[in-house]
Parts: sequence; structure tokens; C-alpha cells
Amino acid sequence: MLTRSTMRKVWAVMALAAACCPAGRAEASGYLLYDQSAEAMGRASAVSAGTREPAAIWYNPANLSYVPEWRVSATGMVYVVNLRFAAAGSGEETRADTTVSPAGAVFAAGPITDRLHAGLGVYSGYGLGSTWPSGWVGRTASISSELTTYSINPTLAYRLSDTFSVGAGYDLVRAAADNLTGLPVPIGGTVRVGGATWGHGANVGMLARIVPDRFHAALSWRSSVALTIDGRADFDPASPEFLRELPDQGGSAKVKFPDIVTAGFMARTAGDVRFGFDASYVRWSVYDKQVLEFERTAPATSTFNFHDVVILRAGVDGPTGVSGLRLRTGMMYEQKPSRPEYLNPSLPDAHILDFAAGAGWIGPWWKADAGYVLGLNWPTTATGGKEGPEGTYRTVSHVMTVTFTARLGASKASGW
Repeated sequence: MLTRSTMRKVWAVMALAAACCPAGRAEASGYLLYDQSAEAMGRASAVSAGTREPAAIWYNPANLSYVPEWRVSATGMVYVVNLRFAAAGSGEETRADTTVSPAGAVFAAGPITDRLHAGLGVYSGYGLGSTWPSGWVGRTASISSELTTYSINPTLAYRLSDTFSVGAGYDLVRAAADNLTGLPVPIGGTVRVGGATWGHGANVGMLARIVPDRFHAALSWRSSVALTIDGRADFDPASPEFLRELPDQGGSAKVKFPDIVTAGFMARTAGDVRFGFDASYVRWSVYDKQVLEFERTAPATSTFNFHDVVILRAGVDGPTGVSGLRLRTGMMYEQKPSRPEYLNPSLPDAHILDFAAGAGWIGPWWKADAGYVLGLNWPTTATGGKEGPEGTYRTVSHVMTVTFTARLGASKASGW
């Protein structure tokens, strides 16, 4: 027979596993995946005021108003994350499995009339992948966690004048999660919690071309997305004697992706060198706690108490001496939303400094782009042991991206 204290630990484990459902890519602040094209990534995605690629659907839909013809782009991304943990006191180090996570995005946009433009994007704006050794010190907090999201984002943009445009879109979001967590002593074994759901949100933006093609200012907002993840908890205790007291059962958890407000500027020189700067305010405070409701048991709660953060991006893009070849670079600083006393091994986020580089090759009706980001996380220390073991996490990440974009039906050069 399980004691009441042990049962509380079991349900706390389940709540924590459910809370991991909206967790994110281990090297990101929160679980936001902001880079959606190689051209933008090469400039650290500081492009909200200066892009004509279809991926403007994500960055700022108002930019679509100045896309001269229909364009289609396809992007492939690979995230490689190396994560390790040093336990407080002993300093014993545990390395998570190197995470290699592919992702992709497809965008299409073009004119309906001279002033009205439309677009459609399919991409992943949030995601997760982390796996720890099955017997590590934090096994009752997380062994493995995975979140996959896909967004379908139809968008319209309208050009009020040659200097001002607005855009808006609707987000239909599919989210699926799968998390494996260790059960406490004396039960042993694991519990797997998985589920899926749909949610929806919106995005809007405006673009002011103060000096057309020379100096632009932009403001955009991507709304929060509320999700109710319906799933199932499957218990696999180490000893069969606990099977009766730990029946498999369904459950649900309400989670929320944050609002993102971005302001940006673009300046372009006479030599066609483009400078961009973006500042984003991410309202992570919507993710303060996670409540898991069960079919047969009282609800269980895990606390995260995220706080709002600011993300700064700066990038530059310029021509080279080789016709059609452009080079890019950029930097990004990202604050962490989590607090040390609530840090969880499925989401050991930190302050991040990203270094970006990229290149693009322009053809008559197509262009190909490649981007790379090196992510260096500040060491982040978990204290208090409320949602995971005490100790210090260190993370290094690499992101590689390629994008191919085609102009459809373009009869003459109109510029990229």
C-alpha cells in the first residue's frame, strides 16, 4: 500500500511531466523558436522593418504589401543542443543526449490587387527536445520531454500608401507533447504523459517607410495562444505490486504561449548595405503555473512563475564583389524568463548571446540562402529544489538553416 506522502510525490511527478508539455527547445529562452528563414537568421532575425521575403508573415505581415510578385519559399532547419548539469555540493556532472531536432517552414505570398496582398505560412514557432540518462539525479523531474508545434497562418496585408502599410493574420496551432518522468522511491519505474490539441491566435503589424527603401520603422504583435492539452498518463512501476494503485488514466492541462510585441528599424545605405535592429517584449508571465486535472484523482500543480523578458537583435546584410552574392551577420541577446528556484531540467533556460552569420545567392527568378547561429548560454543555477535538482546547467547550441525562394510569373527584375 502506498503512503499518502508517496502518493503526493507520484501526483507531483505527473503534474511536473504535464508542465513539461509546453516547455521548449533546451537552448532557448522559454520555448520560442523565432528564426523562420535562412535570410533572416543570417541577420539574427532583425528584419521586422526590412524584408520582402514571404517569411514576413511571421516577422511582420505589413511587409507583404511591398512584395512585387508572388513568391514561395521553403526552409529546412536543424537544431543541435549540448546540455550538461553539475549537481550542487558534489559537482557530479551529467550530460544530456545531444539533441538533433529538424524543423521546417513553407511560406507563400503575393499581390491580389495593387494594394491588397495575401500570404500563407506553415511553420513551427515553439518546440522542444531533451533527453537525460534514465538513472540521473533529476529523473523524477524529467527523463525526456518533447514538444512539437505546427502553425497554419493565413495573412492579409494592405498598402494604404507608398509609405505606410498594415497586415494581419490568423494562427491555427497544433501542439503535441510526449514526456517521460521517473517515479519516486519506493515505486521506481517511469510514467509517460502525452497529449495533443489545437489552439488559435492572431498576428498584426504595421510598417512605416519613412524614407522608402532607405529608412523604415515597424511595430508588430503576435498574440498569446491558449491550449488545453488532452492526454494520457501511462504508468510503468518497477514493481508490479504498485500497478493497482497507479492505474493508467486520462488528464488535461491548460497552457499558454506568450504574446510577443516587436519594434524594429531598417536603414539602407546608397551602397545597398542594410542594417536592422529589433527589440521584442515577450510576455512569459502568462506561464506562471501548470495545473494537471486527472480523471480519477485531485488536480496537481507545478509552479514556474516566469517573468516577462526583452530580446534585442541587430544585423547587417550587404553585397560583395561577386555578382548576386550577399553576406550577413548579426547578434542577439535574450533574457531568461525562469527563476532559479523554479528551474526545471526539461527547460533549463538561461540568458543567451547568439552570434549569426549567413550568405545568399541571387539568381534571375530564384535565390538560395544559408544561415548559422551559435548560441552561448550563461551558466544557470537551480536553487531550492522545488521543480528539479539543485545545480548548474550549461548549454551550447548550433542552428543551421537553408532556404530556397522562387519568384512566380515575374516578367522583369523587380529586386529582392
